[in-house]
Amino acid sequence: MTYNYYFDIASIALSLFTVYHIVRKKGVGEKANNIYLMIVAVCMISAVSDIFSVVVAESRPDNFLLQDFWNYMFLGVHNAMPYLFILYILNIFGISLSFAKGKHILIAAPYALDLLLLASNGFMRWVFYYDFLGMYQHGPAFVVLYAVAILYMVAAFSLVIKNRKIFPADKRNSLLFFMLMCCIPVVIQMFYPYLLIELFFQALGLLGMLFNIENKDD
Repeated sequence: MTYNYYFDIASIALSLFTVYHIVRKKGVGEKANNIYLMIVAVCMISAVSDIFSVVVAESRPDNFLLQDFWNYMFLGVHNAMPYLFILYILNIFGISLSFAKGKHILIAAPYALDLLLLASNGFMRWVFYYDFLGMYQHGPAFVVLYAVAILYMVAAFSLVIKNRKIFPADKRNSLLFFMLMCCIPVVIQMFYPYLLIELFFQALGLLGMLFNIENKDD
């Protein structure tokens, strides 16, 4: 299968524009703003990793070590986005993060599970593997990564709805728009797996958040 990573390139361009806009407007400094920048960086690094994973798979199909590096990089970094998004929502809603250590661990635990599965994949190959043709394939534990992402998104949606009265409608809708941009491409890629559009949609969602939440010139 030949993957189309042109949307990943567009995602990098949008992410670079977002970073430039925030830095130029001197919006860096607040904790929520810094977390937002981390989410943008995660989107950009994920896109770069996604591109290189495709390029290596097509040009060096026998180099599984190099393929592993970019696949681990992509999955490890990209799966941090839902976790960071939860932290971002907690900050912009003014919900204190100085809660008990146990609760903080509870929020980070699902992402830690993702990292644990990826760390063990070198031995078990439960998350992803290469078939007899050397093609990248999802393993039986890959569904756990989806489940963790869904868990975070459900929690994020619940937080937005629960606090909807204390947040302006346009900013609240931007958060919901970002969540929608995370879900739509997953459905599309189920039918067209060669279209790597997920990160492009997320970059569009982050752009919407930039102008409705992060913009200091309201």
